[in-house]
Amino acid sequence: MLLVASHLWPFIGALTATLPIIWIGMLVFWAMRKDHSPLVDDQGREIINTLLTLCIMALSIVTVIGIPFVIAWIVIWLVACVRGAIAAGRAEYFRYPMTIRFVS
Repeated sequence: MLLVASHLWPFIGALTATLPIIWIGMLVFWAMRKDHSPLVDDQGREIINTLLTLCIMALSIVTVIGIPFVIAWIVIWLVACVRGAIAAGRAEYFRYPMTIRFVS
């Protein structure tokens, strides 16, 4: 159940406009729970990677080319958050599309 909530955590942050600070909560959750299950470790890394990618996308919005790309990426990302939560509910591994893998 915590894994499902962790996939929805960034989605809630986007809806409440607290996304810039919400990745810290996800980082703490992942650091505390990563040794309990390989699935939690893998999915925690995936969520951290997608949040870091989102931060980079937000920085690229200052360019004219970046605005349409960021809008398209956010729509795909919001759908992926829901798909990730569904996969976590089934105890399946999930990879976010268009994510740079910083933490491996």
